[in-house]
Amino acid sequence: MKSKLFKSLFFAGLLMFTCSCGGGDSQSGENGSNDTPCTEQELADLSKTLGVSVTNDDDTKLFREVATWKDVPFKSAGADKNGADCSGFVDALYLTVYGVNLPRQTSKIYEQASSINLDNIHSGDLVFFRTDGKLNQTPNYLGVFLKEKKFAVMSSKGFRIESLESSYYKKNFVCAGRIK
Repeated sequence: MKSKLFKSLFFAGLLMFTCSCGGGDSQSGENGSNDTPCTEQELADLSKTLGVSVTNDDDTKLFREVATWKDVPFKSAGADKNGADCSGFVDALYLTVYGVNLPRQTSKIYEQASSINLDNIHSGDLVFFRTDGKLNQTPNYLGVFLKEKKFAVMSSKGFRIESLESSYYKKNFVCAGRIK
C-alpha cells in the first residue's frame, strides 16, 4: 500500500514538474524557455503579432504575455488590460511573468535597475528614455526589451512594439537596465 502511494505521488510530482510553466529570469539573463513549449502555429502567431521571430528558445512566457496586451489603450495611471501607462504596463507584465512587483513610477523602476550595455541586453530587460530631451535627467519613459532591437511599450497611442533603431527612440534613449 505504501509503495503504491509513494509511486503515485512520485509520478504525480514528476508530471507536475515536467508540465509546469515557469517564467524567465530577467535578472540572470537566462532565456526562461522552461515555459510550456509553443506549437509551430503559436510561434508563427507570436512572431507576426510581435514583429520578431519567436522560437521555443526564447522566454516564451514573456512573449505570450506581451502578445495579450495587443490593442490595450493608454490610460494615465492605469495598470491593467483596460488601459495602462508605461510603468503600469511594465509592472503588470513583470508581476505576471516574473512574479516581481515593481514601483509605479518610471524613476523608481530606474532606481531598482542595474545599468547594462545594449550588447548584453536580453529579453525581459528594460529600456529607459527621456522624452523631453533632458537626457541628463532621470528617465521618464520605459519599455520591455523583446529581441532584434524591438521592445514593447505603452505609449499615448496604446500598446506598441517599437524599435530601438527608430530616430525618436535613438534620440531619447538613456540606458538599458536589468532588475537586480
